[in-house]
Amino acid sequence: MSEAAILAHVQGDWTDSKVCYFGREGCVDRRDSPVAVYIGGNLIGTYTEEQPVERDLLIMVVCREPRVRVNRVAEAFGVSTQTVRRIRRRHDSGGLQAIARSHRRGGLPRRQTPVLEDQVFALFDAGVSISQAHQRLGEAVSRSVVARAHKKWVTQRSEPTEAELEAAVAERLPVVAPVVVQEPATALELPAVPDTSPEDDSASPDELELEQACAHGGRRVQYLGSWIVLAVLHALGLYALAERLRQRQERSAGQRFLGAVTLRAALDAVAIALSIGKRCVEGVRWLATPSGPTLLRRSQAISASWARRVLARFGTEVGLELHWEQATSLAAGVREGDDRAVFYLDNHLRPYTGQQTIRKGWRMQDKRARPGVSDYYVHDEQGRPLVRVDDPSHGTLADWLGPMAKLLREALGGQTTVLVAFDRAGAYAEHLASLRDDQLEFVTYERAPYRTLPDSAFRGQRWLTVGRKRVRVVEGPYKNLGQGRGRVRRIHVQTESGSQLSVLAVSQAPAKVLVTVLLRRWSCQENQFKHENERWGLNQLDGRRVEDYPADEVIPNPARRRLDHQLRIARMAEGEALRHLAALDEQDPRRELYEDDLEQARELQRELEAQRPQVPTHAPVSETELAGELVRHPGQYKLVIDTLRIALANVESDLAAWLGPELPKPAEAKKTLAKLFEAPGTVRPNGKTITVSLAPAGTRPERAAFESLMSRLNRLDLQLPGDPSGRVLRFKLDNQ
Repeated sequence: MSEAAILAHVQGDWTDSKVCYFGREGCVDRRDSPVAVYIGGNLIGTYTEEQPVERDLLIMVVCREPRVRVNRVAEAFGVSTQTVRRIRRRHDSGGLQAIARSHRRGGLPRRQTPVLEDQVFALFDAGVSISQAHQRLGEAVSRSVVARAHKKWVTQRSEPTEAELEAAVAERLPVVAPVVVQEPATALELPAVPDTSPEDDSASPDELELEQACAHGGRRVQYLGSWIVLAVLHALGLYALAERLRQRQERSAGQRFLGAVTLRAALDAVAIALSIGKRCVEGVRWLATPSGPTLLRRSQAISASWARRVLARFGTEVGLELHWEQATSLAAGVREGDDRAVFYLDNHLRPYTGQQTIRKGWRMQDKRARPGVSDYYVHDEQGRPLVRVDDPSHGTLADWLGPMAKLLREALGGQTTVLVAFDRAGAYAEHLASLRDDQLEFVTYERAPYRTLPDSAFRGQRWLTVGRKRVRVVEGPYKNLGQGRGRVRRIHVQTESGSQLSVLAVSQAPAKVLVTVLLRRWSCQENQFKHENERWGLNQLDGRRVEDYPADEVIPNPARRRLDHQLRIARMAEGEALRHLAALDEQDPRRELYEDDLEQARELQRELEAQRPQVPTHAPVSETELAGELVRHPGQYKLVIDTLRIALANVESDLAAWLGPELPKPAEAKKTLAKLFEAPGTVRPNGKTITVSLAPAGTRPERAAFESLMSRLNRLDLQLPGDPSGRVLRFKLDNQ
């Protein structure tokens, strides 16, 4: 590193993030105006925010430097990587003049003049749309100006005029603003939901009878196969639980909360959207078809914004109770009547790619820290999800093992033993001892380094097949956790390739059972994470509203992390200088240059080392540069959507277990079910039953499997949620 570059490092303010480096010897200094650009310690140019041409020319100069990456240049100049690539393409095609020409002012007018505004408003008053108004004005104005004018027109027309106010006061009548349909804000920033349900939901006059919805009897209904999902969810008790929590909230508040029909319709719409593969609440838009009212059993289809408002209001009040009570119900039915129930615990970072500043956490798939939220999941022995807990502060998996295991034990009662399986992230001695002291069984991998056995210790042991692996198992001496924490079981496992791993456990189960449970964790939980994201939208942000991070919360100090990073750079510079000096002769004239670099690098290290005691590794948010910027997403609204996702994943697993044996390829059961959920069909109601004829896409073996599945469903006497007559559903295959 050159002398000028070392001096630039020394003079930098290490608590300021406005000096951004795009290479080892180049940086952009934003601390003052104009912005300065340095290469090798030399100032190559400056620019201001009002000088985009100068900025682009400097970007082009920087990009011509060797070993400079586009993403680093974009980050340093505060632009996107697409902008940097576009500048390079313009330079390659037309040189520096092409870059200058790209910023010349031209095109259509971009400002709204009073005369133009009056013309546009007159067109909107005549009932003309934005596109039609743009066409009538021709080339006089751009479409974006027309769109902005329409937004202003909507705001003005939605407010009552002075004449209307005077007339209303004179006649003592309420002033009602005209209804204007606008695109809603984010899910949790919307106003309170108008209750469209009747005063007495038990009579349900607002709940359309199927005879009225199917006025033509047997007409084609799109996505009718999703009624299978609604009926099974109703049988599992999700709708009854939601209704009970709604009534309890209404009684405790002493006022109307949400109508039963309103809540049922919102849950129906979101469940259908998820089951047909739309992965988020926005998929409700796909239900606005001519047959949408029949599908949702309403006078008209609902919008995605309406569903978001209803579930946001419901989730803010009772979302947490809904999730935990459903989790308790699912956990209680995992291994009913058995003496041991197996659960898998793991954490999963849900990455965030938006513009807000939220805390970073380690994501193993990317091998780096990324902004996001850590989710902690519990899956049962078959890989079905039960519980999700989010933690914006990215706590460790070991901190959640005890609380999760105790919750599962309470859900199962004292009759069933809980065995939790987890990976090395929770295999710390103090946490393992705590689980053992709480009378909880567990099995996990031992953290390296650990003792291995000779091959002779495994001779004579029978091979155990777990999935595609064959292993041999030997139980060795107990593992001492150290510091008086006691001992736990240690099981040695050898694979066919000869490699070994060590398993730690506290359980009365045989060693082969424990090893089988742990080795199945990947297929039962890790693969399930991938399926839940791709099928049900596990990583969706859902709610975009943010709140300030607590000011007294202690977080890693970004200034300290940046200082340590610069210290590592200085040490690398020292090592580079030493490497060159070691390769040169004593009389080589270049030694003086590298000795100067070496001395400057060591001087920089001494200065940085002197700053470290004054810059703590962790500090409250209010004492860091992130004060007022760090935010987090409230989790209540997403928790309601994820409760639906978990219930739907369990429904899918149960139905796939029935459908799989009937298919030529049982592994494709879930993919085949997706076609059944999206199938259209016809509805024929009568006094006691509702006959649903479905026409799914499928081969002859798949249609035969569908018939077998429908036969089993018909034996359950399923009903639609909210049907006042309690009619039984009868599913059949439409062979026409």
